[in-house]
This record gives sequence, structure tokens and C-alpha cells, in this order.
Amino acid sequence: MPHAHTFTNERGDIIELMLSAGTKGEEIVVTLKNLTLTVELVITEKEAGKLAWALKHAVLCRQYSRRLIEPLREKANELGYALAVHGSLLRDIDLIAVPWTLEAVPARELAMALKAVVAKHNNGVAEEIDHIGMAGSDYFHEGCPGAKPHSRLVWSFHLGGGPYIDLSVMQPAP
Repeated sequence: MPHAHTFTNERGDIIELMLSAGTKGEEIVVTLKNLTLTVELVITEKEAGKLAWALKHAVLCRQYSRRLIEPLREKANELGYALAVHGSLLRDIDLIAVPWTLEAVPARELAMALKAVVAKHNNGVAEEIDHIGMAGSDYFHEGCPGAKPHSRLVWSFHLGGGPYIDLSVMQPAP
């Protein structure tokens, strides 16, 4: 049985979407339909699980982003940086901080201040995570110097259930 969903996108457009699912032998048929487009996916049960996870994850990334971006921008601005979202917001929340004033604080100070803002607006959760097996190391805590081009430093903060913030900070000029 089809399910009708109505939602408003970020531009304010009202979207009506019909979702239906059925089976074709061992495969699942998912049909998405709106006024101008119909998409039919024929996928396995395993692929359907991955698709459901990816959609849920993307929704969570956008929800976290909407809740956190303004307080993060305010703190970055206060510390002499411009902060922007880049990337798709499908898997994680990619942020880039660029020194904007002559009084910009050191990159690590900014990163730790932004981590505190995340914790404040996320029920106390903002854990540093390490993707290269060096959790707790000085190298990781200092932003993995030398790992990224143009002396960019990076930190990742887990939000407690899937999405995480990937923060890239360009360093102020000496």
C-alpha cells in the first residue's frame, strides 16, 4: 500500500511524495513518485537495509547540522574565524574554519571551543574520534599536523549515534 508524505524542503517548496514497496521474487521493489518524477528501485533485502540506514543517517546529519551550525558559527566568529558547511551532509557534517581577523586564536583553541559548543547543544556529547588508530595521542589531539594539504588541521567529534562533525581548520598566519 502506498504511503503519502508531504514535506517542505529548505527552499520552502512543498513536496508530495508517494512511497510504495512490494516484492518481485527475492527482490524488493521501492517506488518513489512525485508530480514530475517516478523512480523505481529493484533491490535485495540487504540493499534495502543499507538504503534505509543511509536515509536515516542523512536525516540525522541534517538535523544535527540545523541545531548546531548557528551556535558554532557564533563561537567561531567570536574567536576570529569564519565557519562554513561543506559537503553533502549525508555521512557526516563537514565544517571548514578559516581565520578571518588578525585576532584569530590558534587552531587547536578554536577546535576545543567548538567541541564545547557541540557538547552544550548535544546533551553533553562531543567525543573526539580518531580514524587512524591513535586515539588519545598528542598527534591526534593537536589536529593531525602534516596529514592534510596546506597545513590544514583536522578534528572529528562524535555526536553519539552515527553522524559526526569533521572539522578542518586553516591555521592563522604566523
